Amino acid sequence: MNGDCKNNMQPLRLQAAEWVARVYSGSFSEQDEINLKKWREQSELHETEFLEALAVMDDFRDFGISPQDVAQPRHGGIRKSIWAVAAVAAVFMLSFLGITLRDGPEAPSVPLDADKAQLVYSTGVGEQKTVTLGDGSTVALNTASRVYVDFDDQTRWLILDQGEAYFDVAKNSGRPFVVSVGNQAITVLGTKFNVRRSKGEISVAVSEGKVAVHEKLDRQDFVKRITPIFEGSSEAVGGLKHYMLAQGAVGNFSTGENFDGAVAIGNPYQHQIWRENLLSFSGSSLEEVARELSRYSQKPVLVEGEDVRQMLVSGVFRSDELENIWTGLEGLLPVRVEERAGEIVILAAN
Repeated sequence: MNGDCKNNMQPLRLQAAEWVARVYSGSFSEQDEINLKKWREQSELHETEFLEALAVMDDFRDFGISPQDVAQPRHGGIRKSIWAVAAVAAVFMLSFLGITLRDGPEAPSVPLDADKAQLVYSTGVGEQKTVTLGDGSTVALNTASRVYVDFDDQTRWLILDQGEAYFDVAKNSGRPFVVSVGNQAITVLGTKFNVRRSKGEISVAVSEGKVAVHEKLDRQDFVKRITPIFEGSSEAVGGLKHYMLAQGAVGNFSTGENFDGAVAIGNPYQHQIWRENLLSFSGSSLEEVARELSRYSQKPVLVEGEDVRQMLVSGVFRSDELENIWTGLEGLLPVRVEERAGEIVILAAN
């Protein structure tokens, strides 16, 4: 019985692998997206097989190979059709044999609304992960982050529930990509940007394209009210308050009921350097540094003494090498680092 079931699943799994290879091919069209959506909606098994094939393709990153490298030819002499067959074979064989490099399910279904199941992607403390969505967009999650995903025909809707994420959004002018954070939302049509959610505020840094940060809207009238912003109107329908951020802009916004923010030209790279497992500080107080390091540590990082808290730190550190950071701080400053029960403490050297 089990053998027959596996044999029956092979054609479906192969179709899923073919779709994933097409998503990464570099020529995934809007019509392809429509056809893929119809294919995935045929049954729960179709959706499950697609997500599994998508996750397996993402696992190539653990070998230092990007999924795009798998799905696209490096040399002009190799025909795309042949290369696509090879990509499909790789994904199909890995998924069929059950080979996975992940610690657990990549995209379990969880209820976001009472009447609808959603996808959720998350990372643990010190973990980072990049996932590819059904439209070809990618989301890189930083430490201790979680994002919910819910796409429909009109919008590509996500909720950044906690933490930080970098979004590389596939262009689709007829289907906005929305990231909801607290009482605010960020809408784009196709761009690259970083969002960090912390207590009471969000920061947005735009690497490419433009984004609109605005009050959160009901999905029913979202498209009608947000479209004028991207058509150049200074006022959205219904007086929607918003900030427009172009490439190079960095903005900080409140997440509470009273929407407010400030936008300036900055260095977006500094806001996404975490993707290289790097932390950069320039004249930051040791208290600020400890707060940032706590995001990557299994134990909270505390600083004892007001004088020690105000010591200034400049330098670049690797977030995945905390022991080296403790040693580096002891070399830079007159401090010592102690590991106590349930916490890391930085205090004066004498």
